[in-house]
Amino acid sequence: MSGINEIIDYYDVQYNPTYSDVIVNETGAYDKNGDLIRHQDEAVSYEISAQPPVNGYRKMIIKSGHTISPGGRYGVYVQFKLSRQQVANIIIENENDAAANEPKILDNIAEIGSYFVQENGHNYAGVDENSMPGNVTPGDKTTYENDTDAAPTLKLLVKDARRLAGKVFLDSTQEALQTGQERKGSGQYEENQDKNIAGVTVTLKPKNNDGNEYQEYQTKTNENGDFEISGFIPNEYELVYTWGGQKVDGKTITVQDYKGTVIDRSRWNSNSATEASHDCTWYNENVDTRYSDAKDDYVTREKIDSEISNITNYGIEAFKNNKGSNPDTMKSTTPLMNFRIENIGTNKRITTSSDGDELIYKINNVDFGIVERARQEVELKKRVSDLKLTLANGQVISEAKFEYDQNGKLKANGETKHMTFMGTTNKAEKMTNNGFIKLELDNELIQGAVLEARYEMEFYNKSELDYNTPEYYWYGEVNKDALVKITPARIIDYLDSSWSFEESKNQGWKVLTEEDLKKHKTEDPILYTDSNNKCISDKIENRTVLCKENETKVAPTETEKYALEVSKILTTTDDISLENDLGITNIEKIGGRTLKLAPGRYVPEETLDDLSDKAERIMVTPSTGEDLNISIPITIGVIALITLGAGVILIKKKVVDNK
Repeated sequence: MSGINEIIDYYDVQYNPTYSDVIVNETGAYDKNGDLIRHQDEAVSYEISAQPPVNGYRKMIIKSGHTISPGGRYGVYVQFKLSRQQVANIIIENENDAAANEPKILDNIAEIGSYFVQENGHNYAGVDENSMPGNVTPGDKTTYENDTDAAPTLKLLVKDARRLAGKVFLDSTQEALQTGQERKGSGQYEENQDKNIAGVTVTLKPKNNDGNEYQEYQTKTNENGDFEISGFIPNEYELVYTWGGQKVDGKTITVQDYKGTVIDRSRWNSNSATEASHDCTWYNENVDTRYSDAKDDYVTREKIDSEISNITNYGIEAFKNNKGSNPDTMKSTTPLMNFRIENIGTNKRITTSSDGDELIYKINNVDFGIVERARQEVELKKRVSDLKLTLANGQVISEAKFEYDQNGKLKANGETKHMTFMGTTNKAEKMTNNGFIKLELDNELIQGAVLEARYEMEFYNKSELDYNTPEYYWYGEVNKDALVKITPARIIDYLDSSWSFEESKNQGWKVLTEEDLKKHKTEDPILYTDSNNKCISDKIENRTVLCKENETKVAPTETEKYALEVSKILTTTDDISLENDLGITNIEKIGGRTLKLAPGRYVPEETLDDLSDKAERIMVTPSTGEDLNISIPITIGVIALITLGAGVILIKKKVVDNK
């Protein structure tokens, strides 16, 4: 029986123990990361020789004392785990060596340093003529004997050593508005549904965990949304997608209205944008399912959304003219990825080339999806709800309540004598004329009569569901307490100045003074400012401008109602035609995308949108009289016709008699 006392390992000086982690064991067992497992109870140990390097090799003495039966085998496993900086230095040194036709090779030679022969419990000295222990000169192959062996030569190359590929896509969602529902993509690329996004910057960023600067690798997605990065050295990396401003089918992908699609939470263990849930080889899991692998920077998202949390026309215009105040691009980042020197353990992604001659270390399907955010849309309606006419003597002759069916058709309940009415004829399109309500009275009844009207306004939030939390933003996890709601913070009523307004009857409403209307000269204007920086207050004639500040937060599918009561004393000299328009000039919300429309843009008598509306016109006219007044000219016409006919007969008869 024989035994091994020492094994000498001659390793390249570039495997510097100062930077390397050396692991030696007898079993060859690896952990899930591909590292040799340290066994503290093994009878094997090692020491680094203090002797100077020989021919570029250092000497490591592995001590064992292991016995071997005749015909048996014994071995130890040695792993040099190089630092990122050491690998980089090796590659950079080789690339900078212009005289070198070949990259520097890294060899490793092992020799038996000491052994023994045992018989009947006694150790004997013995020497094989071709196996002299400890006589090797590393690098000089003429000294290599039977007790010597060399590992395959290792070459570190950058060129085509590793490849990383993926796609950036637009995750498909519904075309139409989905009021009260979520707008979420599938979170994975589906070839027949999703669209490609070109022009997205993709950056492979190394983790600088030892204070050294490593090279970044950058490219852009092509017209098919694909990218590939190659030639990067072993390290831990994160992949960063920088997007915003790209176009798909003519639509601009803005950071206000789009986001990274939902991702698989199992790949992450915190809200960190770079912290992986396990060993940084997640890219090897479910490789055939093309999940979106990156999450948006939520700090950047909060900055973007804060700019559109208090929405006025002035603010929207300022945002358009000065986009530098907040980012107009988003950075979306994958978890850390660990790319090793060797293809072992869970790092196996090597494939062969088409001709089978080349091994390719390629990581496929590291993809990123962008999706449209939940749409934020609202609608404002204004209608006459009650109308009452009281004569000067106190007699109520008309008192009606108005209702509207789903098609906008007007109907009235109550006393509607002397009253005709017609709602809008085209509810689908916002027309400047929403119909009219007309009262007809004799002149003697009009004088001193009191007309009272009640207007009802409805603010309808027809938005899709969105929740203002990173958990929902990244993973689609709903927190109902964080539902994004919308507040119509400032409502402006353009009341016909012929109406009498009393603040005591209209809680929360106040008349805007001339001074209020001129605030646009020094600060955010209350009303719309045109392209010449002229406030529409300069265009308002015969209108009392009312304002209602509001703090109520309105959830999607919910409606907030407001009322306004006005009156007018009638005279026979008036041309009575009363208008009342409504618009929103300020909207507040926390979270969510930009609104479809900017508030504060309505000008009275101009085209309406969902943030403005026009109530029915109320008219009072003198009566045209009873049916008898209409029949008189008709009777006269008949008599004249009969007379004319008789004349014709007489003339004709006289002529006949003469004959």
